[in-house]
Amino acid sequence: MHLHEYAQLDGIGLGALIRDGQVSHREVIEVAIAAVESVNDPLNAVVIKNYERALEDCKDRVAREDDGVLSGVPILIKDCNVYTHDMPTTFSCRYFEDAAPRPDSTIIERWRAEGLSLIGKTNLPEFAAQFVCESTWRGVCANPWDPTITTGGSSGGAASAVASAMVPIAHATDLGGSIRIPAACCGLFGLKPTVGLNPTGPFAEIASGLNSDHVITRSVRDSAASLDITCGPDSSSRYHVSSPVNSFLTALEQ
Repeated sequence: MHLHEYAQLDGIGLGALIRDGQVSHREVIEVAIAAVESVNDPLNAVVIKNYERALEDCKDRVAREDDGVLSGVPILIKDCNVYTHDMPTTFSCRYFEDAAPRPDSTIIERWRAEGLSLIGKTNLPEFAAQFVCESTWRGVCANPWDPTITTGGSSGGAASAVASAMVPIAHATDLGGSIRIPAACCGLFGLKPTVGLNPTGPFAEIASGLNSDHVITRSVRDSAASLDITCGPDSSSRYHVSSPVNSFLTALEQ
């Protein structure tokens, strides 16, 4: 698979090629890594890289027809609010520069169980506290369409990575616009789910219960497919919201 072919596909498109045996899981991850390495330097979207673990995880994987629609697809994680056992979580704060990884948060467990590959973490302002992506520690994240224009925030690294086709899907968080603003600034799709639809653990409550985790994507169907994977009760959450449909992805066809 060439970079230009990879860049034209959303997550569901990539997953279909993997299930059909047209490309291997490893080949997709290798191209995703090449995409990050080819464009990240001027953008500063990816701040933690997890290449070796991602490649190791897919070494012996064989695609099956019953795999999920996003199985084998690379994803980047916003460096705040969720923990990953193979990468530290720093909240873009220098104080946590040497923080050790912690066990996976619930939403991370669900993505891994579905077969998504975590290839790194994205830039954000310290503690996700601004509507721009200008970290005093890790530096400014540039908008791939025009570096003189903001990516928005706080999930600016996620939006920059998806808009530049590093990955089709990137984790993002939203309290007062941190998914929706970067999506708008970078020409992407961003939905803030109702609080309690997606898990927030291990944090029982962030910002008086207004925070919600989801993804930024290039296609509506990728966002729906991710929501199908992650929605559902979480024992560590104070809020529980039942899904109004059996499948958000299927509902798009109605």
